[in-house]
Amino acid sequence: MASKKTGHEARTARRAERSNPLQGLYDLFDARLGKLEPKWLPLSLVYLAMSLITNYANYKATGMPTEEWHENLWNLAPSAGAPNVYRMFSVVAAEAVHVALHISPTAAYMLNGTLFVFLAMCVFHVFLKKWFSSELSFAAVLFTFAALPLTYGHITQPWDQFTLLTFALGFLAIRDRKDAWLVPIILVGTFNRETTIFLVLAYFLCRFDEDPKGRLLAYCVVYGLCWAGPYLGIREYIGPRDYYTDYWMVEKNVTEWYYSIAFPALLFGIFWILALMDIRKKPKFLVRSAMIIPPFFILHFFMANMMEVRLFTTLFFLMVPLALFSLFKEKYLKADRPDTGKARAGAEEE
Repeated sequence: MASKKTGHEARTARRAERSNPLQGLYDLFDARLGKLEPKWLPLSLVYLAMSLITNYANYKATGMPTEEWHENLWNLAPSAGAPNVYRMFSVVAAEAVHVALHISPTAAYMLNGTLFVFLAMCVFHVFLKKWFSSELSFAAVLFTFAALPLTYGHITQPWDQFTLLTFALGFLAIRDRKDAWLVPIILVGTFNRETTIFLVLAYFLCRFDEDPKGRLLAYCVVYGLCWAGPYLGIREYIGPRDYYTDYWMVEKNVTEWYYSIAFPALLFGIFWILALMDIRKKPKFLVRSAMIIPPFFILHFFMANMMEVRLFTTLFFLMVPLALFSLFKEKYLKADRPDTGKARAGAEEE
């Protein structure tokens, strides 16, 4: 009787699956993306919902670019100042969506921003799965989503969302030694923001004692040219423009030093301390990549307003996993070299 009951239950379950139209979609995701994450469909829907929510919060907090602002940049009007006029990728992408879908430029920026943040967080999940379980990776991505609204201020910068995606892909490519992928990532990313130079630095720091010196130098030169080409080319094409703010911001950051320290400190909070704990026992890639953080802050201290903490959102991709290794070290952190050990539950080999 027990076997008959079991067979009947199995047939009932199969009929229920066939009658559920969502099951086929789930199976498609499972077949294509199961190696990366067995639960990609529900997780991706959550990430998409969070991307919509955070971008709407950004819209309500600061407002998306106006049509006038967009038209000035798109037409390279004389009133379009630097450095905005040199960061054209997000402007071109918004114009393409604006024309293709016949929606306003503001709506186009919202749509693109939602897509870029969604993709960045999906890549971040894959990145975290290199060391942590699906559950912990999911919680870490949700924490990052929760922290993003802390970066919304009175200045709208529509290229920040694509910068998130650029650095998520860049760190993943360096970690997985997909060196060729860094070429398009840096090339395209530099048309959006100049800080992609730090991906070149991260690559060098991660490989300087591993790869042959000639190979390392050749790759760094290639990546450097991928950065310098767009950076210098777009400035040559557009020509010199007045900056809408002071080029050097160090005086302001020194005068308002309490803001310069407090705002970045509050963005990551206790994660600053957790990231440094047991630092020698953490994966080599994370430790070496985190060495870009001091020069990253120094550059922005001289040339940016430190109160605009949106500048530091790309550091979530390093700070969050470093902190997780301290929070959950009993389960995930080994006393020996984590880079050479076997993968923990839900993670791949380092």
